Order: sequence, then C-alpha cells, then structure tokens
Amino acid sequence: MIVTRETAYEDFAPYEPHVNLEDRAKITKAAIADKFGDNGFYMLDIGTFLAAVHGDFDGMFSNGGLSVFDIYRIKAFPDWLKEFTEALERLTLKPTAKQLQAQQGCAKVTFDESVFIFCRQYFGLHSFDEVLRLTVSDYLMAKKDDFNRQLIERNTANQMLKK
Repeated sequence: MIVTRETAYEDFAPYEPHVNLEDRAKITKAAIADKFGDNGFYMLDIGTFLAAVHGDFDGMFSNGGLSVFDIYRIKAFPDWLKEFTEALERLTLKPTAKQLQAQQGCAKVTFDESVFIFCRQYFGLHSFDEVLRLTVSDYLMAKKDDFNRQLIERNTANQMLKK
C-alpha cells in the first residue's frame, strides 16, 4: 500500500500492525515535512504550538485529522516536544542565590505566559497577539541568543568580582 497525504487512516489501519518501524519512521517524516517542511515542528507558529501542547491539534491537521499523515504527525508530537523541552532546559540559566532571593514574592508565570512575555520583549513586539505568528524556531533561536548573552554577562561579572 502506498501512503500519501490523502490516504485515509481508516483505510490504512488494518495494515498498520504489519508496517515495520523503518516504514513507520518514513511515514512520520513525510507527514511532518508535508505540513511544516524539512524543519518539521520547529516551523509551527507559536499559537499552533501552544494549542498542541494543551492537546488541541486542529492547526496540525491537513485533512481534518482523518488522514494517515494527520495521525502520524500527532503521534510524533510528544517525542518532539520532549526533545524541544530538553533543548529549552539547556538554554535556561539557573538563577543564582541572589537572583532567587530577589524573585521572592513575584507572581508565578505559566509556560505559555513565559513564552509570550519573552518573545514580546525579545522581538520588540507591540502586543502579545503578534507572538502567535512567530515560529518555534524563532523562539528557540532567541532563547539561545539570550542564554549566551546572559552567560557572558554573568561570567564577566564573576571575573570582575575576582579582581
């Protein structure tokens, strides 16, 4: 059976148990590239990404959620999200004891809010709605740049204190 973007999942389902892991990976890769290009989920806009994080995959469907590509895209999202989350954790400086002390009493910020606040500030946007049009790739690159800038500033400050 040849699987394309139009192949209905209900037509494919009886054959799925017999599809080997290599072919499943090929279908997954094709499904993601078909919707988002070679950079895959990194090309999701922030709005669609945050919706998917909360279980709303409508923005990731091409055929109303009924094609093999739609289903395989959704099945692949949790693994990619784990990879993405690990990348974000590596790009987040752990606060110093003084910074933790200074943060006492601050309002808690959810993940979604942190994305909106960071992107609006980093990209100099006028509203939080403008953040929705950025891509996950934009966000990750900005986080990397911000991480490096903060690390250089912290290292410079530490060197000056040692002198």
